[in-house]
Amino acid sequence: MKLFLTKCLYLFIIMLMIDPLFYLFISYQQKHIYDNRLQNAIDGKCNSDILILGSSRAARNIIAKQMEDSLHKKCFNLSYPGSNLDFHVFVLETYLQKNKKPETILLTMDDSLSLKQNESLNFRNDVLYPLAHLKYINDRMVENNENPFISKYMYTFRAEKSMFKITSQAIASTDTLWPCGSMPIVFTKPDYSFAYNPNDTSYSTVGEQPQLVESLKRIISICKKNNIRLVFVFPPNFKNHNPSFEKRIRNLAGTEIPFMIHNQNEGRYKDSTYYYDMGHLTLRGARIFTNELVSYLRTSH
Repeated sequence: MKLFLTKCLYLFIIMLMIDPLFYLFISYQQKHIYDNRLQNAIDGKCNSDILILGSSRAARNIIAKQMEDSLHKKCFNLSYPGSNLDFHVFVLETYLQKNKKPETILLTMDDSLSLKQNESLNFRNDVLYPLAHLKYINDRMVENNENPFISKYMYTFRAEKSMFKITSQAIASTDTLWPCGSMPIVFTKPDYSFAYNPNDTSYSTVGEQPQLVESLKRIISICKKNNIRLVFVFPPNFKNHNPSFEKRIRNLAGTEIPFMIHNQNEGRYKDSTYYYDMGHLTLRGARIFTNELVSYLRTSH
């Protein structure tokens, strides 16, 4: 037993000695990531008049630079493909810590998926991995059960296994990141055919996740507290707009928050050549929808 305890003590001492190396190792990862928007937000380098939040439907369908050129206001897209409302709250709270308070936040809605657990929308823990050397980030990873509690005290336990891969992770062709933060797609999805769905669809609250509902309310509360104009944005899908889902969001949002819904009479939204897939526009389609947003922001109060 004494020998075992001695070995454990030696092991602990060795870990304490090499622990600073893990800090250097993890911080090195951050310096070489392709998407450094979250790091810039943490450092206070994302100051914007108009901030765009959401999942891929915001990242792909809204061109921040186009809005900035038209409105002559600083615009930035801080949206992450595959992210859910929990992650949107985290991004917003992170942004507000050190960046200029925006005048307007555009929050896109994911059709009928925003409030329900699904495989395509999650809290993007992988975005946090390269920033785990930061206490603020690691604390959230511990909260998400991504890192053990001991990682609060030792960097050794903050390293994620993907960091040890010899080859760098390939960047998806759909994730071309522009300096404005937007990630438009310039091509149609290969070997993928789809037809416009003209049928009206309904929405049921069955399956809604209370945490996601609370996250939506949290975003509303943050914007109200900081006197930020929040706009709910409904980009086009390659199908009819879902009025019952819109009604559900309106019930949660109240009457004070404006809604921007894509022009349902715009014929190009029913043309597959303007889409990458059923839920995402190509760059051509994104420019059309962004122009709609510009017109809306110019005329709305």
